[in-house]
Amino acid sequence: MGAVHPDRVRQYDLSRRFEELVGSSRAEGLDKRIAVLETCQELGQFNKATLACWGVDQRSPMADRRVLEVCFSIPAEHYLEDGQTCAMHLRAFGDRLPKALYSARPRGLQGSDWWDRLRPGRERVRAEIAEMQRSALCLRLLDLPRLSALVDAWPTVERLQQAETIDYRMRLLRAIAMGRFLRMVERGRPVIL
Repeated sequence: MGAVHPDRVRQYDLSRRFEELVGSSRAEGLDKRIAVLETCQELGQFNKATLACWGVDQRSPMADRRVLEVCFSIPAEHYLEDGQTCAMHLRAFGDRLPKALYSARPRGLQGSDWWDRLRPGRERVRAEIAEMQRSALCLRLLDLPRLSALVDAWPTVERLQQAETIDYRMRLLRAIAMGRFLRMVERGRPVIL
């Protein structure tokens, strides 16, 4: 359960609740797309908060319900015909777009330099966890021994394997963000700055 304290995982039956949530995203086709979107229902509020607090206006065509309704109304078989994954695009645009575009399969990673930036900060992370260990809320809610073990086993490689990425990018960094939030709440500071 990530960096959640094991006692809280049991107390709130988080494993079962997580499985219920993620289990629906194991569906296929349209059902999978809908399940994923249903897990992200609060994005509108999040986007409004980032705009209000930091002036960052996040916009995505895929956040527009009308675009999603059109995309979901198209039968899945129109997206793939005779092994051509861009069949519908090819029919729509024909020779007006370069052929190489239809066969390109680029993959990207948001924030791909995260490890390059985090790697030299081991001692800062260790200090952050030390601060979390002085917080009653952090001690109650976060698995601080597990986080400390991650810092003790800090990789020295330039690129991490997938399991290490999950541990350090997802588990550790999110726990640090949560720890900062919990300490802010303990001090009585407002949640939105």
